[in-house]
Amino acid sequence: MPQVKKLSVATVFGKIGLKELIKADETGPGAVAGADGKMSGGKMPLIRVIGAAVGTKTGNSSYGDWTALLGQFKAINLDTGEQSEAATLFLPDVALVPIQVALSGPDSRSVEFAIDIFATLRKDGKPGGVPYTFEWSPLLPSGANDPIRRLEEQIAALALPAPPPAADDKAEPAKGKGKGAK
Repeated sequence: MPQVKKLSVATVFGKIGLKELIKADETGPGAVAGADGKMSGGKMPLIRVIGAAVGTKTGNSSYGDWTALLGQFKAINLDTGEQSEAATLFLPDVALVPIQVALSGPDSRSVEFAIDIFATLRKDGKPGGVPYTFEWSPLLPSGANDPIRRLEEQIAALALPAPPPAADDKAEPAKGKGKGAK
């Protein structure tokens, strides 16, 4: 398996073709039939990334500011199956930010993850603009240190029990002065 300098959608998958993107919109995972019967909303699978991030590196280029993850990473081109490894990983912001947040935790030394990255056709794209957006999907369940999972467990523990059934089912309805009162 080749060890490369960096991994990114561009270095692992390559250029995202418009024809392939339109085909994925109509036939890819998640495509559904609209009111007119035409299929749309499908995703184009791009890459799978497995790794452990231990830090980040930032910089600036002619494309603007960038942030890369540092650690051990393996990426798989979901179209060809080709695999590569690197110590530097560039991800779309939609997938990068949750990993950065997990890395910034007080007890976090590293963040292990396995994700798939997809492209979806932009319906609101401007002429000459990028015709797709990125989406991601985790392949593993969230860990015990996931703050959302911990909060959900706390909320579930606070759930109030259902009230006991009334002993007298023939209780008189409340009398009031609102609509329908006699």
